[in-house]
Amino acid sequence: MDATDRDSAMAARDAAEDLLALCWPVRSSGDDLKTWRIGDSELTDEELIGLATRREILSAAGLVQ
Repeated sequence: MDATDRDSAMAARDAAEDLLALCWPVRSSGDDLKTWRIGDSELTDEELIGLATRREILSAAGLVQ
């Protein structure tokens, strides 16, 4: 895993934790932590980060470029 992948994974975990704190039903979809489930929907790390950012839950300033 290179630095970009590691940073993306950390941002996705942060997004998941923030969504969980707001009682969203977020859970990891696999052992690799690269896919996430919210209800019946499956999201990639990037999609989860995008969702949290659009909902203003995760600050875009905290994301790695």
